[in-house]
Amino acid sequence: MKKRYDVFISYRRSGGGREIARILDAEIDKSRYNSFLDFNELKDSAFGPQIMEAIDSAPVFLFILSQGALDRCVNEDDWVRKEIMYALSKGKHIVPVNPDGLFKEFPEGVPQEIVSALGDNQQSDLMLGQLFKDSVKKLIKERIRPYVPRVRWVRRIVAALCIIAAVCIGSLVMDYVNSGKAVQDDYNQYVEYIDQARGMMADHDSSSVVVELLNKAE
Repeated sequence: MKKRYDVFISYRRSGGGREIARILDAEIDKSRYNSFLDFNELKDSAFGPQIMEAIDSAPVFLFILSQGALDRCVNEDDWVRKEIMYALSKGKHIVPVNPDGLFKEFPEGVPQEIVSALGDNQQSDLMLGQLFKDSVKKLIKERIRPYVPRVRWVRRIVAALCIIAAVCIGSLVMDYVNSGKAVQDDYNQYVEYIDQARGMMADHDSSSVVVELLNKAE
């Protein structure tokens, strides 16, 4: 089964784009969204089809406007240009990210479709200093979360609950079989896991369907 992504991160490796992409990818993953970054995800095979499949999967296409990121987009065979144009053709939600507000203008010769997509859409400021994590949280809350289907969260939480339940039940059975030990402590731990899962979902504006699933799991 092909892996599904929530966010595709597109960037130019030069001009600091690679470093920004890697730390941004890590922060997005910490927020429990699946982000695609070619540095981490590409395997030993033709990378073109893998990239296109990842863009197809992800509802959000995030582009890092680092220094000189669009300079080579004047060339038709430029890969960054191909990524952006493909995302536009698939109707993806385009999120231009302007690190420290350094990006000012588009180079001459860049296709008008790219200029419109990255210029007309609101650019998200990304602060690279002490406010970095706060600016990433704002980016996720306002530019990513509303465009990721909630059904993906339902599937993830149900899968997590199944794993938790299997581990706890296995622990209870082994305790009973091996030693006859009282199982109250393990049960309390299970309840604690459920409460943590409910809290996590509440932080992500979960639907009532998921809350109902959590309640039934108890």
